[in-house]
Amino acid sequence: MIYRTLVVMSFSACAFVPQSGYSQDTQRRNCSEAIEEHGTVISMRDWEAVLRTSEKANRLCKFSDTEADRQERANSRLPALYNLGRIDEALKEANQCIVNNSALPVCYYWKAAMLLELGRPKEAQAVKSQGLRLCEIQIKRYEESELASREPSTPEEYRSQTTYEVAKVVLENFQRLDL
Repeated sequence: MIYRTLVVMSFSACAFVPQSGYSQDTQRRNCSEAIEEHGTVISMRDWEAVLRTSEKANRLCKFSDTEADRQERANSRLPALYNLGRIDEALKEANQCIVNNSALPVCYYWKAAMLLELGRPKEAQAVKSQGLRLCEIQIKRYEESELASREPSTPEEYRSQTTYEVAKVVLENFQRLDL
């Protein structure tokens, strides 16, 4: 049985470019509300709503967040598609996730899970090996950094800490894959 989990990082470090017709405050508020709604439906495991709110947040936040923020929301579609049984579609998105984020182990986890679900264990094992290497590199890099001994204070440091924490969770999830 595949361990079904969800790893989503959410950041809104904005380099804000206003949309015409809306104040920056209104746009930020709409974006924040959409991100909050997306997070809520993820925690509720309402997979159809995850797909809808991911698109909504991307649309409302397209001028306010980073490419990494948009990609992280797109990655939340992977477990949604998986849990809805839309495995072929999820595999395509997992492949795109790897193209867009080759250093993001969660992309490899979901691809391995999809391949295993499709009865392709050898391919799943190869993808799992790649993802495990990434997890180990990210964990080691963080643990050897000076940031590991103090609290983060900048958006970049928070992102590094989150990358580390996600890598640890993904590593645990990889270990639960039946390969």
